[in-house]
This record gives sequence, C-alpha cells and structure tokens, in this order.
Amino acid sequence: MINTIKLAHGSGGREMGELIEFIRKHISFTGNWECTDEDSAVLNYANQRECESACLACASRAGRRESTQKNIPLTPHLNDCPVGRASSKEGGFIAFTTDAFVVDPIFFPGGNIGDLAFNGTVNDLLVQGAEPLGISLALVLEEGFLFSYLEKILKTIGNLSKKIKVPIATGDTKVVPRGAIDKIMITTSGVGIVEKILTDKGLFPGDKIIASGTLGDHGAALLAGRFNYRTNLKSDTKPLLEELRAVKNYLTASKDPTRGGMASVLNEMAEKSRVKIVLDEKKIPVKKETCSISRLLGIEKYALASEGRFIAGVRANDAELVLENLKKFDKNAIIMGEAINGGGVYIKNKLREKKLDAPEGVLVPRIC
Repeated sequence: MINTIKLAHGSGGREMGELIEFIRKHISFTGNWECTDEDSAVLNYANQRECESACLACASRAGRRESTQKNIPLTPHLNDCPVGRASSKEGGFIAFTTDAFVVDPIFFPGGNIGDLAFNGTVNDLLVQGAEPLGISLALVLEEGFLFSYLEKILKTIGNLSKKIKVPIATGDTKVVPRGAIDKIMITTSGVGIVEKILTDKGLFPGDKIIASGTLGDHGAALLAGRFNYRTNLKSDTKPLLEELRAVKNYLTASKDPTRGGMASVLNEMAEKSRVKIVLDEKKIPVKKETCSISRLLGIEKYALASEGRFIAGVRANDAELVLENLKKFDKNAIIMGEAINGGGVYIKNKLREKKLDAPEGVLVPRIC
C-alpha cells in the first residue's frame, strides 16, 4: 500500500477495500456484535445482560425533593448521553451518545486523537451509569494524510478496545480533497445499557463534591504541545471504566469535565440541581504545571479540559468510602467541596468567597 491517503481510498473501489482492511487489521475486537462488516452491526440485546429499570438520580431525590419538584423527568435529554427505555422484555435503559473530534495537534503529550475519540465516547456512557456495549468509528481523512499516522491512531483505538473489552462494532471512512479538512476528523457514537441512571442534576444540599483526580491536565498539556512549551505534563485521557464501576452506586450526580472544564461542569450541575456549590480553594486538585501554563497564556485554569476525570456528587455519609475507592486508582482524588442551599458556584479561602462563573466565548479551540 502507498504511504499517503488518496481520493481513490474513499471512492468505493479496490483502494477503498484495501483501506477498510487496513483499518480492520488494527481494530479487530468486535465482542458479541455480529455483521460488523455489513451496513449495520447487530447485537442480541436480550441475551447480553439482564437489566433493571431504575433511575438513581430520580430515586435519590424522590423523598428529598418531593415538596419542591413534582415533575422530575425519569430520563435526561440534555446530557452528553441521553437515555431511553430499552425495548427488551427485561426492561432497563439504553444509553446512546455521539461525539466528533478535531483536536489540534492530533498527537500531543500523553495521547492522540484516537485516545480522545475512544475514551471520550466511552466516558460519556460511563458517567451516565451505563455499561458500554460498543461504539462506532467514522473517519474523515484528508487526501495526502500519512498512513503511518493513521496506523498509530488505529493501533491506539484497537488496543484500548481490547484492553477494556468495549468493541468497535461498526464504522465508516471518507476521503476528502487536500485542504477540505485538516488531516483527520473522527466521529464516534456509543451505546450502553443502564441499570441505574446517573445524571448531572442529582445534587442535593449536603452532598459532597468529589474530583476523581487532578483537573485540567489535558487542556494544559495540549496547549503546551501546540505552543512548544516545555513541560512534563501529559494529557489525562483514559477510560473511566474501573473507577466508575467501583463507585457509581454511591453517586448522586456525575459528569466528565471536558470542554469548559470544572467551571462549566459545576455551573451546569448547580443550575440543574438548584443548589449552590462551594469549593475549598486549597482542595481543588490542579497541578502546578497546569497553573503555570494557564497564567502564561491568560486562560482560566478551572476552564481547562480533562479527558480522563469525572466530578461527582455523593451523600455525606458515603463520601469517605467513595474517596477511599477512588484513591485506589488515583491518589489525587479528593473531596473538594459541597452542595448547599442557594445557587451558583463559589470558591472560598480564609479571606473570602469568590463566584466561579461558567466560561464564555472561545476558550481553547480544537481541544478535543
């Protein structure tokens, strides 16, 4: 095979067949999905797993908010991962998410666009309480894109798929003329099954706010790579499968702080849950390198993206147990604040309490 992508690789002929075989060579794990080389993959959902129909967020709030919120919807529709009723006889829920990736540069400290595409989609399912069944992978390639680059990206995705046993069930490939896009674009969709739905609007006054690790690593590492800033900082991109399996039954709310970072996520959670979130400034887990890069570039450090972290709410009496479990995966996991009556997000220190607004405008373009 030649060294670069040609328009013929997307035209439906022999060259396209060769490209598809090249892709399938590096992404081979399909799990229990059938017909993965046809127009749509098929999974026998009824035999995959017995599911229960329950909603953790709604159940946890039913007794606590009955007097103030009479019409809480059973299924969220505004999150990264909407959830709908499963059609199988066992009941339960199906979670479905989709995402597109245009990160620049495509290779960065700690990962590449393949890491983001796989981990981002899997994590959107996981923070909703879902067990991923599989994802789709669509590639749009620029004419002239190096096969060696494509191979690295595909190997990354294939290895992650095998490691955590989440199949790439189906996909598509297109090639566009030189200059129509910048190198490569990836679109992924994911589907999972849910026993107990987690949402980002399940906080209640008294809940503790937990971060699963240091925040903003990905955004800072990407910017360092983009502007040739020397640092040992690496992207935090990773699948959150083990962490969330260990603690999800204790969580009242959960979300991954990707674009807009902690500032965006916490403001969204506070608004949807109708609570005030107060953080202890000393306990917010941000690395010194991240702080340095944010100061150098004039960017709010709390708005920098993470791609392998989640922020969650947990009832006060479960908080230490959850933290103990999370520290098995990341020593930097920490209880950094709590939800109380009121609204907005605030950071407090010994002297004052300062409001943390949701970010506005163009923050960091092409961060994922």
